[in-house]
Amino acid sequence: MAGQAATDFWKEAMMVIDMSVPARGVGEEAYVLVESLGQYPRGDVGGRISNVKAFFLMLKSYIGTSILILPKAFSDGGLSASTTTLIISGLLSIPCLTLMGKVAEHLDTSMYQYIITGTFGKSWGNFVAAMLVCSQLSCCVMNFAFLSATLRKVILYWTDCDQWVQDWEQWLFILCVVPMLLTPIVLVRKLHRLAIPVLLSDVVIILGILVMTSQAVLTLYDRGPAERIKQFTPNDIMVSVGTDLFTFEGAVVTILPIRSLMEYPEDFPKVLTLAISARMVVYIGFASVQYLTYGSNIHTTCILNVPDTMLGQFLFTPYMLAISIMFPQVFHPATRVLEGWLGMPVGSGKHDLYNKMKKNAFRFGLMTLMGAIAVAISRRLDIFTSICGGVLLIPLVFTIPCLAYRRIHKNASPIFLIMPIFATLVSIGIVVQAVLLAFNYTEDEKLDGCRDLNASIIVPPHARL
Repeated sequence: MAGQAATDFWKEAMMVIDMSVPARGVGEEAYVLVESLGQYPRGDVGGRISNVKAFFLMLKSYIGTSILILPKAFSDGGLSASTTTLIISGLLSIPCLTLMGKVAEHLDTSMYQYIITGTFGKSWGNFVAAMLVCSQLSCCVMNFAFLSATLRKVILYWTDCDQWVQDWEQWLFILCVVPMLLTPIVLVRKLHRLAIPVLLSDVVIILGILVMTSQAVLTLYDRGPAERIKQFTPNDIMVSVGTDLFTFEGAVVTILPIRSLMEYPEDFPKVLTLAISARMVVYIGFASVQYLTYGSNIHTTCILNVPDTMLGQFLFTPYMLAISIMFPQVFHPATRVLEGWLGMPVGSGKHDLYNKMKKNAFRFGLMTLMGAIAVAISRRLDIFTSICGGVLLIPLVFTIPCLAYRRIHKNASPIFLIMPIFATLVSIGIVVQAVLLAFNYTEDEKLDGCRDLNASIIVPPHARL
């Protein structure tokens, strides 16, 4: 019974994933419908999921790999300031996304891009689709950097910190090793075939977060808080805000499809409020404990703070494989949109070898490009995610919903213009501060897989009990 319930739940989850693709990934039928008839796909597909299932699907869309960079954001902005900004952004996102739900109901669609097309025209709809693609690809770039650092640490451990591995620069792992790990899985075109592996990956990620939190709590209890814990850092606070907002990237394309699947869509604001509240509790608890434990020594990807012990390896390796398995969920939606823009034929290419090889070459080339970007930003991943949060996620979460609602309701209060103006000013502040920090930054974060946080030499595997 429990197994069947889990299977049914995941089928619904995968349906949400398939529906969350910004344009073409909704399904070839929806793509052809939009292009040939100029209509928008219907959002009401019939109530299928309860409020409880909708809550967990929303929570799943919020909690992903981006949680691993939050402790660094707390280190950048300060404990109290980062906690406050995360709470404020969460509270402000509730009415904005609720407004987007009302616009979606008015236009009878569940797709973000089609809402903008219906309110502002096709050109603006394509522009928003481009923003959605960039947000997905930016998450892929973050995963590239994360996988390369983690993989290097795992290889160093199992090779007893061999000198030839230490001589490998980070860019070699990003451009050579990580694509070998990801290429086979990104060539899988039917996401439903990955349903069970992705479900197991979700479990691994949740367990990984629990293990990292438990390990940090034990360290905090044993050693006490780290030195130089800051409450507010004015020179870096906007970078912290941008990183906090980047964590919305997984929810932007899935919130509206989840709403369309709800049995009682009128309960969407209540369920959304609960999901965002749970998100804030998880994010603040996880990031605060990590920052209090490691202080300014925290790595950009906080999983690297876990000591290089056998227990650490049981976390690193499964977590790395889990991120790899979930990579197509983020990568495929963007590639399907780009393939449509490049005029590639609709379909999987099952009966057209040339079409299949052309799509495979395009995806591999796109992965190489993302790897090159990951090389450039791997040392300051927090600045990259902050800029993406300011440029992409602020408009998608805060600005566009208010403007779209006012466009539909001509007599709406002018107060709906306050949020877009405020959000634009915050976005500008984030970009300006992040760019200044990027140009003034001189010391790279050292990712030495053969030294732990206290700079003591890692004991090789054969010498450990």
